[in-house]
Amino acid sequence: PDIIDRYRLLERAESRIRSDIQMLLTISHNIATNRRETIREIQVSQQTNFLMIMIPIVTFLGYLLYQLRSRIQSSLNILLEGTQEIAKGN
Repeated sequence: PDIIDRYRLLERAESRIRSDIQMLLTISHNIATNRRETIREIQVSQQTNFLMIMIPIVTFLGYLLYQLRSRIQSSLNILLEGTQEIAKGN
């Protein structure tokens, strides 16, 4: 009788321990999943912020390059006209 009671108590304790372990595994899985989702959201936010910064910068640099190209082309045209005038003897 006493041994049977101890055996039942041991079985209950084992059952509770298994249940607790299963619960801890489930909780740790949920925490890991939530952490991965949070990290993904942060990454998307950082990528969006990066693009919001880079798009105007690249656009501005493109505008500056276009202006530089236009000025160089204009200067070359003026230089060509001057060279042609010199070649004509004027």
